[in-house]
Amino acid sequence: MSKELDLMNYNIIGEFNSGLKVYLENKLVMYSKVSRKFFSDIIKVYDRKQNLILEVKQHSDYYEIIKINDKDFWDIIKINKDEIIFGENQVIDFRSKWFTISLYPKMKIYFKNEEIGLIRAKLFSLNINTDLYIKRFENDLVKYVLILLLCRFSSVDHG
Repeated sequence: MSKELDLMNYNIIGEFNSGLKVYLENKLVMYSKVSRKFFSDIIKVYDRKQNLILEVKQHSDYYEIIKINDKDFWDIIKINKDEIIFGENQVIDFRSKWFTISLYPKMKIYFKNEEIGLIRAKLFSLNINTDLYIKRFENDLVKYVLILLLCRFSSVDHG
């Protein structure tokens, strides 16, 4: 990643299996709620004003889009476990190493094969407390990164 001054730092907090809240400079940006279902969880993503943005049904490696309620996100085509496809087949993807020896595992964020951000999580924690660092000049992409992040991590099991 480039210089730290060029990065925005988002904080993602929440309880396992119940949804997450995303903050920028201690201000709520987006959040998710999870409805636990026997076969597939339902994840709803909201903006800071409590307006529903997106509702998805979780499957093993993809998220079935049930509803897109916000016109700013109508161009979302597909959400997989580690990527979101939007617009004219533009892709943001999360990449991580399987065998990381670290107390703070990392997941890198790519757009057009260029690293645009980093997710850093605490390995041993009773709740989710993760930092997202993303390039400041990529503001238009942040909303897609946050949607993918909320879908991907909202219903994560502790074990």
